[in-house]
Amino acid sequence: MKRKKKILVGCGALAGLAFLTCGGGYLWLRSWLSEAPEPLDGRRLAGPETRVILLYRAGEDDTGARELARHLAKLLEEKGKFPEEARDMIGYLGYDNLPDFAEALLPITMGVLVDKDLGRVEFASFGRHANPIARGIRYDLEKEGETLGEHDGTALFRTDDGCAAVKENTWFFATSQELLETALDRAQDAAPSREGAARHLDPSSPLTLSVEGDGDFLDRFLDQARDEKGVSFGESLRKNLDLTGRDFERCSFAGKVGVESLEGDWLLVPAGASRTPRIARSVDRLLAELVRYYLSEGLDLEHQSRRSGDEIEVHWTLGNLDRFWQDVVAE
Repeated sequence: MKRKKKILVGCGALAGLAFLTCGGGYLWLRSWLSEAPEPLDGRRLAGPETRVILLYRAGEDDTGARELARHLAKLLEEKGKFPEEARDMIGYLGYDNLPDFAEALLPITMGVLVDKDLGRVEFASFGRHANPIARGIRYDLEKEGETLGEHDGTALFRTDDGCAAVKENTWFFATSQELLETALDRAQDAAPSREGAARHLDPSSPLTLSVEGDGDFLDRFLDQARDEKGVSFGESLRKNLDLTGRDFERCSFAGKVGVESLEGDWLLVPAGASRTPRIARSVDRLLAELVRYYLSEGLDLEHQSRRSGDEIEVHWTLGNLDRFWQDVVAE
């Protein structure tokens, strides 16, 4: 065979191989995207000892979530600190800019759960189009974290303040290895938990919060959060509003968050009927304090509260929220 003909035959063979490789890769990608799991329902991670659960769920057809994702991405590009390597990753995934990429993260679920002993689990679970993000997080853990071994085939890694893992399309963090392994086990359950605080979550609401438990737990939980002066939220409630954890059986919130507002319904359930009048007065004072605070921050708070039997219901809207988002990305 002449040299020129050999070259042509070789080029044809390479072209055929490239076509088969690309075609096979395309078919694999389509299969991967169609078979990849949906974002985790965070209620599965809750158990009877879970006292606090906060979840945010945003679907592909959620107009408000898409607007918020694009808005935050634009603010981050314009005013935030955005690492160059992250821009490279966005380009590698086929997106021209951050707003398009942020919208492609949907659907997504995120959440935080707090155990009775104040152990904490956090998670972020991505839809099929954003699965490369989970793989990138796993790569970073492998590169930077200390390996703790495996749990049912999932690698566990030590982090600065706990341990983490990536299973399929979900990133998990927990304050202890035992809690992390428990979360991984629960993620495989066939149905969401209806125990503990999870019983009171509203599955139809994008943003939900439920807190319940004995007074001692609530006091210890509220004392964890301190302001810039070192005063805990629990201490402030006891001092200024005459409220303690023993006053409440549970509280919950269901609502939605957008570019301009956070709107929802807050339900407070007193631990006993005799506590309801005093708690109602304290809630009114708390709302008045919040109105003054948010006004000083350039935000608006509108609210209506009412008694329903022994329960206290508050509907409120926090407006002019764009200023808050700008502060978030600037940090």
